[in-house]
Amino acid sequence: MENYIEILDKLLVAKKNRGGKINKKDGELYSEAWIRLIKNEGGFSELAEKYFYDGFVYTESKPLVNWILGEKDKFKALTDFLSGSKFGRDANITFRALVSVLANLLSSDVIDNTLLCPIIKLMPSQSKNKDKKTLGDAHRIFLKNFVNTVKFPVNCPDLQALGLNSGYIMDFVSLIDELICKVKSMDLTEKQIMVIEKTIKWIHPESIPSRKMDDSTIVNENKKQEQFSGIKKVDEEQENSGRIADGPVDLFQKLNDLLKQACVVNNALKVLNDNEKKSASEEIAKLKQEIEALKHQNDLLNKSNKNLKSIISDNEKTISSLNYDKDILNKDIVKLKTVIVAKDNEISERNSMMDALVRDRNKQQDEQINRIASSLKVDYKDFKDAEKLEMDTDLGENMREQLKNVFAILIKAGIALE
Repeated sequence: MENYIEILDKLLVAKKNRGGKINKKDGELYSEAWIRLIKNEGGFSELAEKYFYDGFVYTESKPLVNWILGEKDKFKALTDFLSGSKFGRDANITFRALVSVLANLLSSDVIDNTLLCPIIKLMPSQSKNKDKKTLGDAHRIFLKNFVNTVKFPVNCPDLQALGLNSGYIMDFVSLIDELICKVKSMDLTEKQIMVIEKTIKWIHPESIPSRKMDDSTIVNENKKQEQFSGIKKVDEEQENSGRIADGPVDLFQKLNDLLKQACVVNNALKVLNDNEKKSASEEIAKLKQEIEALKHQNDLLNKSNKNLKSIISDNEKTISSLNYDKDILNKDIVKLKTVIVAKDNEISERNSMMDALVRDRNKQQDEQINRIASSLKVDYKDFKDAEKLEMDTDLGENMREQLKNVFAILIKAGIALE
């Protein structure tokens, strides 16, 4: 059976070959192998840290958090992670890990909520680039590694009860508010919207204080209170006017409601005294000003909508053109892949032919050498027999004839001597 290092290495190679795409089974396999590694290492060693970051796309921080919560000294385990040699080197990687750890800690049955404190303290600083500005992809990291990871209902402790300095809490809340503001402009699912709403309730648990009504708006007598019911409704509409939706339909509805309330006030004027008429007239004047302001706002929104529609239309045309180009490029890619496969096959066939030719040539050379050796054996034997004899005229003539025979054999074998 393969050991855990071999499994981790194979999965990392597979991730590169697949362009980073993974499946659930591979993620579980990587997580199991990493847990075996860290247990065998006896803690968050450099090797465990290396495979944690290299394989983050497979598991995020879930196995890390499970290991931390399973340790007897949980704070030491968390501190070992936060003091690792790779922690803080790359803001994008570090921030992604912290966000994922926060999500998995909140989704776990954490008995001691103070485990969250180091994460809350570090997240704001690790979310900044060298220019001290929030990372460009921070909101996407937050969406993927927190919104898509955290499991509600979760144990969301009261931030004020964690014992952290208020400055750390303010920085953390400010960061989450900024990320949520950017995420809200994206195309979200109902589940993602639910998580974001619950996150807002967690970091802003305090209720919005209601506005106290001024004494001047309170009518003492019951009869006058009934007559001024319309004016009170107008006051309530004025109070909520800051929360009117930006869409033209909501503005027209608002205008319609205000006009109705103006009619109610006008009817009430018939039974009021001069002072009350003056007060009500002032209310009507305010309503008219608000109506004019809303009309102006509505005109601006209509112009903005027209501009947006034009931009959307241009973008749709651009997208259509890009999709057309993409289809053509995909077809070209398919053709090129076919050509590459054919060329690879041709190269393979040619390599096979070359290997066969080389083997045949080597065989022919060996056979030729053996033939030459066989032809020279007789002359060589005669030479060895006469090597120690005293040289005379007859022996010299014999040697000359033997040399002629040797050279003739070599020339016949294709060896050029001239």
